[in-house]
Amino acid sequence: LTATQVDVLHMAAQGLTNAAIARERHVSERSVEMILHSVFQALGVPTHGDVNPRVEAIRHYINAAGMPARP
Repeated sequence: LTATQVDVLHMAAQGLTNAAIARERHVSERSVEMILHSVFQALGVPTHGDVNPRVEAIRHYINAAGMPARP
């Protein structure tokens, strides 16, 4: 993952919404959505089916880096 992808995933793991991440990073919500979609692809997380891709990506993050503190 790129530094940007890790940063966005870190914020998602803190419980921030896409809108909150966008405000914090000074980008559009669509940009955050696109970054998260690229994270899903990089991690091999399916975006269709019974598993929520955001939750699954965050599970990967927590396994690798631990639970982040809330901002």
